[in-house]
Amino acid sequence: KNASQELKAALLQVLNKKVKGIIMDLRNDPGGLLDVAVEVSDQFIREGLIVSIKPREDTLSYNSFLKKEFYATGNNVVPVNLPLVVLVNSGSASASEIFAGAIKDHKRGILIGTKTFGKGSVQSVINLDAGYGLRFTTAYYYTPAGIKIHQIGIEPDIEIELPQLSKEEVKQAKRLIDEKIIEDFVKKNKLPTEKETDSLMDDLKNRNIDLNKMIVKRMIRQEQYKDKKEPLYDLSFDTQLKMAIEIINAELIFKKQ
Repeated sequence: KNASQELKAALLQVLNKKVKGIIMDLRNDPGGLLDVAVEVSDQFIREGLIVSIKPREDTLSYNSFLKKEFYATGNNVVPVNLPLVVLVNSGSASASEIFAGAIKDHKRGILIGTKTFGKGSVQSVINLDAGYGLRFTTAYYYTPAGIKIHQIGIEPDIEIELPQLSKEEVKQAKRLIDEKIIEDFVKKNKLPTEKETDSLMDDLKNRNIDLNKMIVKRMIRQEQYKDKKEPLYDLSFDTQLKMAIEIINAELIFKKQ
């Protein structure tokens, strides 16, 4: 419920540093409150519809009061010409999809990643006897362009899948964890050089562990960051984030030209 105020404070702080662009990472963000989603969207969009609620067609005759529209107030914190990229995936749902849909339909930013989850229903609950209850869908969320979110999701402008491990690679990676190979390596090499990493790769081959070097380096970084609170962003692995940064830089070059 405090996300909007916290985001505004963070934005005002970084905007004073003359940032080149903003990347909103909504991957695996399952959502939140409707009014907060609208307030967050409002900080990026100057005018127009953000999201609408429409009753189920078969209940329209007696549920018309559920029809609502939420508009931008013009109090956006972020300059409309500041490049914006939004990262989404199949774990982005509900309020995340409201924000992503508004940004996409207003062409305010570029969505990168994979199709979102598709959770955009308004539900009511009736309490019954003996602790039971009935939950049923009464309405749905729609993006500014009139696209129904529920069971459909938001398509990214640029679709990029993160590298996926095969079953065999997962099995071998698990060996590195179970046998504490990575943990012991990081203890001995706080900031491993390329030569030390290559030596580890040779050791893995001797143990009949055949993994791509990128995967091993990713596991090393995860071990290094496991006790830290901030998220781990690894550009050698996170192809979605890497593309986002490239797009922001490309937009800046385009504007200068």
